[in-house]
Amino acid sequence: MKLQACTKCGAQFDITPYQPGEQFTCGSCGEVLTAGGAAAPAAKRAPGRTPGTKTPGRTPGRTPGRSAGRKPGRRVPGQKAVAGGPAAPSRGPQYKPVQRAGGPAAKKPGVQKKAPASRRGARAARGGGEDEGGRRGARPAAGPNKGLLIGAGGVVLLIVILLIAMGGEKGDKPSGGGGGTEVAGNGGGTAPEPEPTETVRDVMGDYATERPTMKKQYRGYIERLKAIDDADSKNALRTVYEDYIEGPGRDDREARTFLGYKEFRHEIPEDISFRDFDYLRAVTTAYQKHWFGPDEDEEYKIAMRAWKKTQEHLDRLINDHRFRAGIGIRANIAKDKWFKDYNYAARWADPYLICYASTERLSEYDLLSIEDKAERRLKLEELRKKREVFEKVLDEKALIFTQLYNEFYNRYKESLNLKPLMDEYGGRPDYPIGVRSYQDGVPLVIWIFDSNKAFREYHSKVKKEMIPHNVAGYFSPATSYVYLYDEADNPGNRVFEINKNVHEGVHQLEYWFTRQRNRWRKPRPGQDWFGEGIAEFIGSVKMDKEGQLTFTGVNVPRLQNMQNLAKAAKSQGREYKLFPVDKMVGFQSYGQVQAWGAGTWQLNPGLVLSMFYQQSWAFTYFLNNYKNGKYKAKFDKFFDLVLHRETGGRMGSKAFQEAFRIRDEDDWEDINDEFHEYLREVVMKMNPADFKYTPPPRGQVGGNKDG
Repeated sequence: MKLQACTKCGAQFDITPYQPGEQFTCGSCGEVLTAGGAAAPAAKRAPGRTPGTKTPGRTPGRTPGRSAGRKPGRRVPGQKAVAGGPAAPSRGPQYKPVQRAGGPAAKKPGVQKKAPASRRGARAARGGGEDEGGRRGARPAAGPNKGLLIGAGGVVLLIVILLIAMGGEKGDKPSGGGGGTEVAGNGGGTAPEPEPTETVRDVMGDYATERPTMKKQYRGYIERLKAIDDADSKNALRTVYEDYIEGPGRDDREARTFLGYKEFRHEIPEDISFRDFDYLRAVTTAYQKHWFGPDEDEEYKIAMRAWKKTQEHLDRLINDHRFRAGIGIRANIAKDKWFKDYNYAARWADPYLICYASTERLSEYDLLSIEDKAERRLKLEELRKKREVFEKVLDEKALIFTQLYNEFYNRYKESLNLKPLMDEYGGRPDYPIGVRSYQDGVPLVIWIFDSNKAFREYHSKVKKEMIPHNVAGYFSPATSYVYLYDEADNPGNRVFEINKNVHEGVHQLEYWFTRQRNRWRKPRPGQDWFGEGIAEFIGSVKMDKEGQLTFTGVNVPRLQNMQNLAKAAKSQGREYKLFPVDKMVGFQSYGQVQAWGAGTWQLNPGLVLSMFYQQSWAFTYFLNNYKNGKYKAKFDKFFDLVLHRETGGRMGSKAFQEAFRIRDEDDWEDINDEFHEYLREVVMKMNPADFKYTPPPRGQVGGNKDG
């Protein structure tokens, strides 16, 4: 041991670790000393002070101005010099005692966080972990920058040397005394022992004997293994992480990522309020699942495809008004008190929302009444599979109704000044603000039951209303919906099934285009020849195997009924009665038709109404085809007058007279004679077999689904 005294206060230091000429600072008085040489030039002392003497009121070894609680030998950076003297000169490194040698680090019992390697050296140097008071020893600085400080008089030095010789005790701390003495032993100046290392076996041994239950305990083991950082520790980490995510760390991102999980963090945006789509349900399920394991790559890809469709859905919802209108009308149907409980499938086929259902209904309360979760899931899966069957039929229905819309619109858009119903504001943005309506367009709703039985049950058990037994479908001005049923109960009526789809769709189009032309006023319901005639005429179609329609104009069922009645009348020595044109175009209700026919012809009112339907179709066919379209332009003019009625009422005979320029009885007689002759000589002699065909089975055509 090589000692050197401070030239200012007399404190002695062990300078063995220092190189000759290396400066350090006296921890007692702050003097800058040079190892193996004289002290640096000292600052001028305050007058009246003799070196080594006490200043009145000053405790030996304490620098004036220091707080009583501060340890001797430590100076706050930037502290001023002694009062009355100049500022202290530039100082060398603070002197620190030589590191005391210690035993190997003691392992703390129980489960706790293992200190990183950067801290274990300090703990080892102290002979263990934290002491009972909670203090942690500072890590020894690299290089020979520590020494032993001996106070003035050498008494303390002797005590320290004796303690070192006896081996010392764990937890020895530097002590201060009179004259600014600090003591810190280093076991005779020997170099610190190497840092102890922890192995994976050590950590996993603790893990096996003291299994963690809390997140903090798991994190302790994880950090200890991460500090080792080798192949074995990574394998051990996998074991700990797997246990961790099964316990308190089930949603720990670090653990899941290490184990190869993929995170699904996508939640359906709030702007998407109506969510009855498969891909939206898939996103919701994936979001709740959150993590997909290494063996669930395909499921994760499906979830991400669903998320991509969800993003497209949101984009279209914001930027595509047609799509937005379709979503809006679907949301309305889902809340409709008559339809919401049905197990139905829906298809948006611009401008139509087409819904298809059976008799099956299940309310949300019915679903909740199934207490067993597994049974409830089975029921929902059963309903879903039935809807999948409906989807195939909806392919066909979408094809039928979109072809109808295109045929009707393209045929009459010029003559009737029609605008696309699904354009913004229903095609009429030119209306004043107070009149302008249907910002996203006008969606048309078609509701179809899979059988006559389901159709009847809807009216009798759900709506609890009566409906005539011979009604095969209808358009309701009250709701603006079309209500139909398919002929599953009578497969032989497949052709009729297709025709009535188109027939009722024509009623719906006439209604909405009338409103479009009349500032969106609702027209008064009417039951005249034109309403049925135009529906029967355009509703006469043939469907090929690809589902494409040909609009023939020849209504085979009406033609056959007419021919059969004519034969029956002839066999009884009578003739098939024909409505005079001036009478037929003037009727405004079916009641008027039946009353007139029963009174004039003494026929059954039901038979009279059937004949009215037949001849309404035949008259419409005549006006569009007679002599290569002699009356075609006048018919379109009449149609225009029917649609353009500001008062919302039908103009009947008056409108017909205006369009066909009928001025007197002679004009009525001329058109009457032409029609009756054409009916007898052309229509009645048509061969229904020429127009018969075999349509493809239901659900075998189409396939264009909405988004």
